[in-house]
Amino acid sequence: MNCVKNTMHLTNRILREPIAMQRSICLRSVRPLTLRRPRPVAVRASVATRPPRLERDAFGVERVAYEEGGWDVWNWRGIDVNYIAYGTSGPPILLIHGFGASAYQWRYNIPSLAEKHRVFAMDLVGFGKSEKLVMDYSGGQIWSDQIADFIEEFVGSEGAYVAGNSLGGFAALAAAARSPDKVKGIIGLNIAGTFSQDAELLPSADEVQGANVFEKWRKQLGALFRRLVVLYSFYLTRTRIRKILLAVYHNKNNVDDDLVRSIEAPAEDPVAAEVYYRLLQSTLSKRVTIDSLLEMLDVPLLLLWGMKDPWIGPSKAEQIKALYNKTEFIPLEAGHCVQDECPEVVNENLMSWIARNED
Repeated sequence: MNCVKNTMHLTNRILREPIAMQRSICLRSVRPLTLRRPRPVAVRASVATRPPRLERDAFGVERVAYEEGGWDVWNWRGIDVNYIAYGTSGPPILLIHGFGASAYQWRYNIPSLAEKHRVFAMDLVGFGKSEKLVMDYSGGQIWSDQIADFIEEFVGSEGAYVAGNSLGGFAALAAAARSPDKVKGIIGLNIAGTFSQDAELLPSADEVQGANVFEKWRKQLGALFRRLVVLYSFYLTRTRIRKILLAVYHNKNNVDDDLVRSIEAPAEDPVAAEVYYRLLQSTLSKRVTIDSLLEMLDVPLLLLWGMKDPWIGPSKAEQIKALYNKTEFIPLEAGHCVQDECPEVVNENLMSWIARNED
C-alpha cells in the first residue's frame, strides 16, 4: 500500500470502456461454507513448498488464512524471502503487493486464480515477512532482481505474468523492462511512480539536503530533521493503520483484523523504522520514472484501475495508455487496493486477459 500521497488531480473521463466495464461494480457474493481441499503446488523440482491454509471470511468468501509466522521461505542471495505458492497447472502468475503491505493482501485472489493458474505471491525485500535490510533501495533495482530471480527459480524459462499493486506495479514494470525474458505480461493495479515531467519538478538530493552545499552544518541538521520527521511519521502511521486503510479502501468490507495485523506485525521489527526511512529516502535519488521503463517494455500491459483511489488517480492510467500502445485499461469502482476490495472482478478480468494473450 503506497503510503506517500500522489498529488495528481483527476482529469478527463477515460474514453475507452471495455466490455468488462459493466462488471466494474465490486460486489461481494456469498458462497457455500464448504472449504475446498488445498491444491498441491507445482513448482520446479528443486524447490520445496506447501499450499497455504484456506478459510472463509465473515461473508462466507474463501481466502488464504493469515499466518503470523508467514508461509514458505526462499533464501535469495542470503536473504529470507516470504512467499505463498498455490496451484498445479496453467500459466504462472506472480503477485506483488504495494508499499507497507505484503503477499497476504492477495488473500482473496490466490484460491480463485489457482483454479486455472500456478500462483505465487511474494513479499518484497523490506516488507511483510521478508527480511528488512538496512540498505539503499534506490531505483527499485533489488525488487526487479528479486522478481526476475524468483521467476527463474520457481517457473524457469517459461516466464510468468506479473501482477502488482501500487509499488508492486512499479516493481513489475521494472522487472519486465530489465529482464524481458522472464515476464510474459504485466497486470498493473494503480501503479505508483512518477513520470519524467514530474521528476523534473522535484528537488534533487543535494537541494533537499541543503541549499548551500558549503554549509556543512546546515546539511547535517537538515538530514537529522528529515530523519526525525520520517521516523515520527512511521510511528504515527503504525498506530493508525486501520484508519489509513479505511481512507484508501473505497469498498471497506475487507478491512478486518487480519489485514491490519498483516501490516502492523512487520512494523514491529527492530529495524523497521530505519528501513522505512531508507525506502522514503530512495525516492530522492536515482529516480527511475515510469516512462523510462515503458520505453524498454515490449510485453502486453493490463491496467485494472481503482477510480476512487485518493492517492493515485486515473490520470496516471491515461498517461500510461498514451505512452504505451500495448495497454488495455479497465476502470473499477474501487480505491487504492483494488485486488483486495473487489477480488472477484479483478480475478475474472485478469484470467480472461491472460487467456486471450495465451491464444
